[in-house]
Amino acid sequence: MSRRDLPDLDATLYVTTDGLGRADAFIRSVERLIDDHGIVAEDSADDDDHDPGRIRNHLAHLIGSTKAAIREAQYAHGQTVARFEAHRAESERTRETVIAEHEGQP
Repeated sequence: MSRRDLPDLDATLYVTTDGLGRADAFIRSVERLIDDHGIVAEDSADDDDHDPGRIRNHLAHLIGSTKAAIREAQYAHGQTVARFEAHRAESERTRETVIAEHEGQP
């Protein structure tokens, strides 16, 4: 694979950031809907699967797990950006050093 075939890193990181932001916004919206409107279970006296408290606890667990996954992905994204920025800076310093050494030769 040539350098030209590599995806645009900046665009890829932007898409990742945008996706994480949207996922976080969706989770916050779900939390607000649950808090504002509550959970209405179907009418069934003996069915624990439709117990409003059980459903609410299950949703709370799923939301908490999703939020943790989003935070982990945001952290990993931040680390990736920092590493690529350090790599770019090092590459630029190396390029400048090579050019300076080449220009200094007779």
